[in-house]
Amino acid sequence: MRYIVFFIALVSISASYAQHCPWDLSSIVIVDVREFKIGKTINGLKIIVTDSKGNPYENESYGENGTNELVFTQNIDKIIQKRSSFNQFPLCNGCYILIVSGKGKLYEKFIMIKDTTIKKKQHFETKIVKIKPKNTQSLCRESPIWSNNDFLNKMKINVRLKKKSLP
Repeated sequence: MRYIVFFIALVSISASYAQHCPWDLSSIVIVDVREFKIGKTINGLKIIVTDSKGNPYENESYGENGTNELVFTQNIDKIIQKRSSFNQFPLCNGCYILIVSGKGKLYEKFIMIKDTTIKKKQHFETKIVKIKPKNTQSLCRESPIWSNNDFLNKMKINVRLKKKSLP
């Protein structure tokens, strides 16, 4: 009888410590893209995970628009209304966010930032940036990452893009 009581107590204690957060094994990458001269956030960019040559990195378990590309979503209300699968995070408004499940090593990859719109015969340059280990963070932490602005500023990828004139 003692063993049964001990076993039940052990299982209940283990279960109370084994609760997982809803973002278990998920990582987040945040990219803040601004205009080079004035520092204004650039909306409507396409940002994908690539190799060093700009070829899309494909993940079999996650993808966008019928492909396996890892595509960032801009964290603003307008975009969220169009995509029901994405919920706005209470951090980095206007930044581009990618959440990936699993233990993939995104920090061995790159991101390609591309302006797919043409406004007044100008668009922004395309840029490829390496993802560093500090740029990929787990969403399951003792304290939520969105409650620490200093931490967020150190982990996000800051990019400045120059405008290019079109012929």
